[in-house]
Amino acid sequence: MSTDKQIVANRANAQQSTGPSTAAGKAKVASNGLTHGLNATPETLFAANPEDPKSFSQLERTLKMAAALERRADKAMRELRNLQRDRVAALNIQELLRIAEQTGLSK
Repeated sequence: MSTDKQIVANRANAQQSTGPSTAAGKAKVASNGLTHGLNATPETLFAANPEDPKSFSQLERTLKMAAALERRADKAMRELRNLQRDRVAALNIQELLRIAEQTGLSK
């Protein structure tokens, strides 16, 4: 639990942390959420000026990153399926060995 002194200090600090106030500062931070674009809305991504090489390269980086993440997810899913298949095979072998032991076939 915060003390009264901490609460007063937090409120004083919050008054100083109001973000950019100039038009230039606001313009600069407007694209902070587009460093990779994975959480951006389509309206934000495609509102970029196609003539602007910076916005195009940003969109290109986003697409490359999304493709890389998709490849990683695909690889992880394949590995998970292989692990599940191997686990089922191991359980089947254990069951067969248990049955063989119970029926005396393992000797």
